Amino acid sequence: MEDRELFKVQSKRYESEIFIAGDQNLDLMLKKIYLYPKGQREGPGSHISMYLVKFG
Repeated sequence: MEDRELFKVQSKRYESEIFIAGDQNLDLMLKKIYLYPKGQREGPGSHISMYLVKFG
């Protein structure tokens, strides 16, 4: 496999599983990460975009 094949993007967006973030003393929050490997909005293809999304 060539090195560049390791970086082929198969999808516009990747999502993590839902996970819990927080401290025992704070309200626990359900979170998910969205990753856009070719960017989102400005400058598509020149950078990645990653978002932490709150659920619930």
